[in-house]
Amino acid sequence: MTDEEMLVEIKKMFAAERKNNNAKFESIDQKFESADKRFESMDKKIEFMDKRFDSMDHKIDQLQVDVKNIKEDAAITRTATNTLLDWAEKAQVDVKIPLYHKAD
Repeated sequence: MTDEEMLVEIKKMFAAERKNNNAKFESIDQKFESADKRFESMDKKIEFMDKRFDSMDHKIDQLQVDVKNIKEDAAITRTATNTLLDWAEKAQVDVKIPLYHKAD
């Protein structure tokens, strides 16, 4: 076999190997594209969940403010009610009419 014939055979071998490698690379590319699509889908779902969590955080913060305000209002109402009850208890002695009946 001459050098030229050997070179031709080597070129054929390399061409066949290149073709085989290209097929493998295409298969790998397809797998990566499939994985990328899955990751994109997961990213969209995670972004949606993040938005929902942000919305929930905002609602929880607002509820905490509302509960704090309700507690403050309840304390004010309790104090005012106790003041009125004390006044009624004292006033009934002065007007000699029972205004307030204490629970036993």
